[in-house]
This record gives sequence, structure tokens and C-alpha cells, in this order.
Amino acid sequence: MRLLLTILTGTLLLFSCEKQKEQVAKFVFDSKQIASRQIHTYEFYEDGKIKADNSITYYYLASIPFDTVVSKSVYKYTSKGKVESIVSLTDSTKRVMTYSATDSLIGDFRINKDGDTTFLLIHEYQYGKRIKTINRMLSARFPARAKDIQLTDFRNYDTLLFVSENIYYGDQLEKSISKDAKGNVTGESQNIYEDGRHVKTITYSYIGNEKYMTETTNYIYGNQKEPDFLTTDTDGDTVSYQKTIFQDDMRIVTNYFSQTDSQDIWYYNKQNQLIGNINLHLIDNVKYVNSYKYDDQGNCTEETSYKEKLSNPH
Repeated sequence: MRLLLTILTGTLLLFSCEKQKEQVAKFVFDSKQIASRQIHTYEFYEDGKIKADNSITYYYLASIPFDTVVSKSVYKYTSKGKVESIVSLTDSTKRVMTYSATDSLIGDFRINKDGDTTFLLIHEYQYGKRIKTINRMLSARFPARAKDIQLTDFRNYDTLLFVSENIYYGDQLEKSISKDAKGNVTGESQNIYEDGRHVKTITYSYIGNEKYMTETTNYIYGNQKEPDFLTTDTDGDTVSYQKTIFQDDMRIVTNYFSQTDSQDIWYYNKQNQLIGNINLHLIDNVKYVNSYKYDDQGNCTEETSYKEKLSNPH
């Protein structure tokens, strides 16, 4: 496993019991490599909530803008202040959210310009606990040859459907079961607690009726709100991890994913606002960098990005 020694120092023993002085490179955005820059200008309701997001995106080549895209999204809210819909006036796409009487999200729908619901997320609750989640996605099904594509093909979809069911023991989520569109069990996650704290998750996969353990995730608690974790396979090899570091009055979260051989580094300021993130794809030797700026109310006003080829990433 390659752990990006050019970016992280002192983090090879991420979950050692010994104290270490772990350091991560400071976030720096190289404006000379800028590829895109999106500027947000907002309209507000009287209560301060966003009414409309007017944005303009500039695309750059060799630091020189060569194209722009203008867009506008309109927001509506429930009587309790929850976002109810976001409508793009640019391409007529829509996102609609519905809530329970206790303000829990029960539906999240993405609707394209033709009125087709291309994404659907539904939560079912019982006694205040989420017991079932239905996730459905539509993807356009095109002919194998590009020259055979017809206008009607853009509304010819393949359907992906996933169902997750949760089982509780008291107030603790004991087990999650994954099912496919036909109701077949495809996976299972079992949670283990110690003194009321979630310390481990064991993940299983199914082949027919046979059940196989695939991964174990151990959670590590510290000063951060959410615990870090280390996931290993049945051979003890690292599948993924998350490590939180507090440095220079910032919270820095690092993630590694072995399946994609990639690493994310997320930088948060004192206000817990994401000011930048770096995504490294080790297979392609490419680094993606994104930077964010905010106004005094915490609304994102600017997003900039670029990608950089790494000559010696390891």
C-alpha cells in the first residue's frame, strides 16, 4: 500500500497507542494552475435564508479564461425552515425533499428537465428510528454505437435499486441488511458496542445463501465529533482509513481508499467550514485541488479548482 509520503509525514502508524507529532502539509492553492472558478451571488428572504443562487463559472486555459457558464437556482423552504426544493432555472432540473412531522428527511428526489425522477431516496421510520432506506437511480441506456443514438434514447433508462433495512437493539443500531431489487440479501453489517459506544463494524457479503465476512472496521475516538476508523480485510490488509489531525487551528481529515488507490485530505477552519480539499489518484498520478471561500453568514461565495500531474507522487 502506498501512503503518499509526499503529502503526509509521520502518519504511517496512524492508530498506534504511542503519541506522535503528526503533520500534514498546509493547504495551498496554486492560482497559476487554475482550471475553473465559480462565483456565487445570492438573493435572500427576509429571514436570511437563500432565495436564489446566481452563479457564473469561468473556465481557464493557461491561467486565461476562455469560457463562462451562467446559472441560477431558486430555493423554497418548509414552514419549519427545511429546504423543500431547489430548482435550476438554467436547465429546468429540480431537487425536492419531503419531511416527517418531526422534521426527519423521508424523501429526496432529483427530477430532470423531462420530468423523470432520475434519483430517489426514501427513508422509513418507526418510533423515531430509521428502519428502511430505498435508493433508486436511473441511468440512460444508449446504443453501443454512438451513430445509432436517437433523441428518444435519452429517456431510455436502466434502473438501479438498493434497499437497506436496519435492526435495533434498544436505541442501538445492531445490524443493517442490504438487498437488491429482487429482495435478495447481498450484504450485512453488524455493529459492536462497548459501554454504549460503537467500536466495531463487521461486514459480510452473500453469494447465494452463503455468508462471508469481508471487512472489519474499528472506530477510534478522540477530540473530533465523529470517530476515525480503520477498515481491514480478512487478511489484515488496509481497505480504508480516516484520521483526524488538529494543526494550525484547523481540523484536517485524511482518508485513504485502497480499491481506488486514492487519498483525500479535507481542511476545515475554526468555523468548521471546508476551505480546501485535495484528492490524489495514485494510479493516474494526478492531484485534484479545490478551494472554497465564504461570506460572513457562512455561505460559499467562491469555488476554484485545478488538477496537477504528479511527477513523483510516492
